[in-house]
Amino acid sequence: MAPLFLTDLFARLSNGKESVNASELAGFLASSQGESHGHDSSYATEEELASSLIIQFHRSRGHSDAPNATGSSLDSLDSTEFLQFLLDPELNPL
Repeated sequence: MAPLFLTDLFARLSNGKESVNASELAGFLASSQGESHGHDSSYATEEELASSLIIQFHRSRGHSDAPNATGSSLDSLDSTEFLQFLLDPELNPL
């Protein structure tokens, strides 16, 4: 079970939904972690960077394009996946 502060953070990011999308993750990365696409010119926007990170996360775990049990697919992260993303030093080095 995730610590309460992460559960609260996810609830705020997702606006009470079951998952966060690229736009919501981009907002988190920019505001909370200072992440910007500026370091990687292959992404036009923070949302494109976040979308790429979500896809990389799912593919690194062998996930298919089909939604999982909570409806999360390659374009979003559910609360467990969000925590795993935060702890993944390859995708979230901060």
